Amino acid sequence: MIRKSTNLYHEEPEAAGSSLEAPSSPVVCRCLNVTESQIRYAIACGQVLSVRDVTQDTCAGGGCTSCHRDIRRILLDHGIEEKRPVQSKNAAIELLAMMNATTTR
Repeated sequence: MIRKSTNLYHEEPEAAGSSLEAPSSPVVCRCLNVTESQIRYAIACGQVLSVRDVTQDTCAGGGCTSCHRDIRRILLDHGIEEKRPVQSKNAAIELLAMMNATTTR
């Protein structure tokens, strides 16, 4: 699937002589300085269905990942429930067992 990025991470400079300032929006991703309004705009404009999609469109969540919970909350506000795979507690052990079973055949 080809997606058009909203490229919201890089903000446009203000027009010369402009005295109007945009209302401030809380910063969600502190690592990359991405605001809540930038994330909401990406969701409204694109095919954003997951935290990964938000990261691709806005860069939010691409650093330390501590903002992923807030990004999921914003997605839920827009009616998008991210489908995350459920992993068992022993997923690594199960994966190793499967790999060993296929290599010993």
